[in-house]
Amino acid sequence: MARNIPSDFAAFAPNLVGTGRAIDLAQEQYLLEENPHYLYAYARPMQICTTFRSDTGNGAGDGLEGRPPTSPRVSALWCIEPPGAPFTEWSIYALVKNTDTTNAATLRFDLASDPHPGTSTDITVAAGATQWTEVTSTLAIDNTQTTDTIRMWAINGASGSDYLAVQSVMMIPRAVSTIPAGVNTQSGYPFVPTDSAETTVDRPLSVRLRRRAHANLMHIYRNRPGMCLAYSDATDVPVSGDEGLSNDTAEYVNVARVPIFVPQGTTSLRWSVVARRRGYSGNVRLRTASMDSKGDAAQVVAVPSGWSSPYTGNLITYADAGQDVLNVYPSKVHAVSQDELIIDIQGDGARATVHSVCVWFERVTA
Repeated sequence: MARNIPSDFAAFAPNLVGTGRAIDLAQEQYLLEENPHYLYAYARPMQICTTFRSDTGNGAGDGLEGRPPTSPRVSALWCIEPPGAPFTEWSIYALVKNTDTTNAATLRFDLASDPHPGTSTDITVAAGATQWTEVTSTLAIDNTQTTDTIRMWAINGASGSDYLAVQSVMMIPRAVSTIPAGVNTQSGYPFVPTDSAETTVDRPLSVRLRRRAHANLMHIYRNRPGMCLAYSDATDVPVSGDEGLSNDTAEYVNVARVPIFVPQGTTSLRWSVVARRRGYSGNVRLRTASMDSKGDAAQVVAVPSGWSSPYTGNLITYADAGQDVLNVYPSKVHAVSQDELIIDIQGDGARATVHSVCVWFERVTA
C-alpha cells in the first residue's frame, strides 16, 4: 500500500461520481485519496511577504542595509503562529545585493525561541553581487510554540562603506514529500491518510471513504488560513525620525489601511506588534473596518520604552494580558468578504514607532 501525492490536482466532472457503484480508479481515487493528499502537501499559505524601504545605515539608499560583522544586529523580525503539522521547515526567498567586491556577506534567519547558533540558517551572498539576486534557504519550524519570532540579520562582509542590501523577503512552509501514516487533528478536524489499496478499482465506494474525504478537506480548509499582513521595517534604525510607521503627535494618526478578504467561517484575526517609544507614552490602535461598523472597541497597545536586541520586551501579541483578537464579520452567503485592517499610532510629542506588525486568520475551531 502507498499514500500517494500526485504532481497535479485533478479536476473531474461530478456526473462521474455516483452512489451505488464500485470505485472507478480513474476518478474516485483522485476524489478520495490523491486530491486530498495533494492539498495536504502543497496547499500552503504565504506567511511572510515584506518589501523593505531604504534605511539610513550606510546612506546608499538600497533597501534594508547590513551592519558590520563585528556588531551584528537584528535587522527585521516577524512574530507569527507556526503552521503546525505536517510542515517542518520554512522555505525562504530573499532579494539581495552585495556591493562589497571582496568579501561575501551573510543573510541570517533564526528563531527567537532558539536563537543563533540554535535554529538558524546563514545564506552567503557572494562578493560583487551588485545586481538584485534571489537567494534561498530553509529554516526549521518549531511547531511546539504558540507564536514564534523569526529574526533576520543582514551582516556585511567587512566594516566599511560596502554593504549587503535586502530588498524583499518571502517565507512559506515548505511542501511535504510524504504523507505520514498517523491521524493529524487540528482545530477539531482530523486528517486521515488514505492508502492506495483502499481506493483500487472495483472496490465498494463506501460512505466511510466519502466521509473521510470530506473530513480531510475540512481539515485543510480550516487549518491553512494564512496571513493578512506581515510587515517589518528596519529594526536597527540609527537616526530618530527615520522610522517607518510612526507618529510623534498626541493625536492618533492613521498609518495603514490594508484591504483583506475574510473566508466564510472565520470570525477573528490574531496579531503581533513590535513597537518602541522615545517619549513617556505612546499607543498603537488596531481594528478592522467591520469592527467599526459593529461598534466594537479597538485593541489598544501601550508602546514599550527602550530598545535592545532581541526586542522581546517590545513584543505585544493578541494573547497578552489585556489584549484580544480582532473581530471580523464575514458574509454568511459569499465564500469571502472584503474587510480592512486599520492601524493608528499616537505619540506624546516624542516618536512612537511600529517596527513590525503581523496579522493572521485564526484557525477555526470545530
